[in-house]
Amino acid sequence: MDYDDAMALLERRRAAWLQQDVDTYLSLFSEDFVSSDGVEQISGLSEWAEVVRRSDERASPIGWEFHAVAVDGSKILAEYTFTVEPKGTGVQRSVHGMSISEVRDGVFTSHRDYRWPVN
Repeated sequence: MDYDDAMALLERRRAAWLQQDVDTYLSLFSEDFVSSDGVEQISGLSEWAEVVRRSDERASPIGWEFHAVAVDGSKILAEYTFTVEPKGTGVQRSVHGMSISEVRDGVFTSHRDYRWPVN
């Protein structure tokens, strides 16, 4: 995978998330997808879909900015900030993060995420 392929995949993910297009968003992940944020381990697309749908019910996406992206073989390393508005609050919350994602056949197969709040 080269940098342009990685950015195209990240852009598709960001666009689907911002549009709250859950089906398109989930189509970017493999059936055997595994994710960890240091607290919770998610195994399989069905478990990931539950997490995504719960998140979508609780908060509206506002923005997702990539600050730095690097590619190492089949891995995408990204530094980013995303902003959400928990529904009914009128308050926006931003989170900085860094992630390492593995990609196979154009979809994410694994993801490790490290986050810290901005506000």
